Amino acid sequence: MMDRRKKIILILASIGTFVEALDIAVINLAIPSIQEQFHITSETAQWLQTFYVLFFGGFLIIGGKLSDQLGRKKIFLFGALTFMLASLGAGLSTSFEVLAIFRALQGLGAAFIMPSAVSIVTNTFLAEQERNRAMAIFGSFAAIGSGSGLSIGGIISTYLSWHWVFLINVPILLVTLIAAYYY
Repeated sequence: MMDRRKKIILILASIGTFVEALDIAVINLAIPSIQEQFHITSETAQWLQTFYVLFFGGFLIIGGKLSDQLGRKKIFLFGALTFMLASLGAGLSTSFEVLAIFRALQGLGAAFIMPSAVSIVTNTFLAEQERNRAMAIFGSFAAIGSGSGLSIGGIISTYLSWHWVFLINVPILLVTLIAAYYY
């Protein structure tokens, strides 16, 4: 049975991976609105996805290495802060170029969140059965984030605006950052 502190750590690490996975898909249904506002083609708009995935994949190994060298908590906090600030910047963007830069920075933040979050979970839950259960819960958050991205993106872009597919991350990550700092 997990103690309270371990449960909180698992939830915080899982929220980090949820947001990272969510943001890969959440933008897809907002792209037509972004195209319309910035008067760009669908090919140009797809760079928003490309930049995110390129920076995420390109810096993932570095994020893992830094987690080992500098500490998983520091890198998790740095990644979440980077992702949160990049989300804020993306949501407030007034040009496509600025949006694309912040989208790339979201990918960078995600590249630091993911390996540090995995390391946090595997080093918090040491007993084999407890670790297996924790990793299953952790993995399910990533799957739920990825799977719900289209639905959430569609709802947000339909009833609010494309800006909110990015801004929704800010309060979630702010709470996560504060709690992660203490736990």
